Amino acid sequence: MSTQIPDFVQERIKQIKERTGINIDEITGSYLEIFNDDFVQKDEQFQTDEERHGYANAVLWSMYVARQPVKEQIVVPIGFEAARTSRAGNTYSTIYAVVKGKDGIKRISCMGDAVHLYKQINLFYQYTTKLGEFRGGDFQADNRTKFERPMRLKLSPQQFMDRLKVKRIPDVISAKKFPSARDAKNRVDNSDWRVIKGIIATPPRTFSRDDDSEGAVYTLSDDSINGGEAVTDEGDVVAGLTTWTAPELAVWQQYDEVDAYGTNSIDRQGQPNFNAFLFIPIHARGGS
Repeated sequence: MSTQIPDFVQERIKQIKERTGINIDEITGSYLEIFNDDFVQKDEQFQTDEERHGYANAVLWSMYVARQPVKEQIVVPIGFEAARTSRAGNTYSTIYAVVKGKDGIKRISCMGDAVHLYKQINLFYQYTTKLGEFRGGDFQADNRTKFERPMRLKLSPQQFMDRLKVKRIPDVISAKKFPSARDAKNRVDNSDWRVIKGIIATPPRTFSRDDDSEGAVYTLSDDSINGGEAVTDEGDVVAGLTTWTAPELAVWQQYDEVDAYGTNSIDRQGQPNFNAFLFIPIHARGGS
């Protein structure tokens, strides 16, 4: 493993420090990690150390400068979507959070080194972290984003969510009447949440998608469902609200009563489907 850094790379590291304000030891460590990677050291595409240093130097600049700038933000994560793979082959996840100084629920898009950040967060704790900001008001996480030193809130999760005034669906049978908004491309707006109280009628079922990611599904029920199913004013038969979620969130047991938070969409058959990014227990045996 080489620790010798050529003069032209040391000069580039100083430039990066001046441009970003990042500690020089961190930048140097990143450079050595790139240079000593097996791909750089062993692949036949690289013939000389000069070529390896040139490549590592270019990657370092791309990592720290030729990318979206970041700013420190104070955030409180309140939910997440687990890792998925897009049709283009990009693996991504989403953390939902309240960001100080911003209105409403914000999406933090996580890709690359940041794709599994949702596994490191504590919901309803405050963090100060670095994020890139899109023009539309949402955020981007990358390897500069660290969720460390969580601070406990004075408010309970329920009190915190009550302040966000998420639109409540009154009961399962009327869920169809309360869809989340859609954008100009007819995609569900994942920041336009709904909340519904219900009994978990079935144990969670986990499944694998075509992209090899994992998911889980519950059926939520309440006393608007009579005899196992009910018929709406429009003539639809409803046996419960299908509720999709991440396996990491599917910790609640059959017959627990919860508030489910997320998006509510209507499928091609005209039936509601709920994507839950957060569950808050009301009467529950506790997450298993």
